[in-house]
Amino acid sequence: MFNIDDQKRSLHSYSARKFAKEAIQVQMEGFQRWGVMADWDNQAYYTYDPQYEAKQIETFYQLYEKVTLVKSLISETLTYAQAEQ
Repeated sequence: MFNIDDQKRSLHSYSARKFAKEAIQVQMEGFQRWGVMADWDNQAYYTYDPQYEAKQIETFYQLYEKVTLVKSLISETLTYAQAEQ
């Protein structure tokens, strides 16, 4: 599919990032051949980009904090409701 000769371009001789960049380029070319409309001139985000990774970690932490807050509020509500009985 990617026309990568296993002997010349094994994952052992190329970094995962280089392999990903090559795969992305092949996919973009395929999408363009298929007529997929996109802004091909502007760089997309890449999941291996350190800034993208940092943003994902920050987002997951914010979600964790919100879930912890909701659990705390539920616990307090249940404790209050039990105390009234």
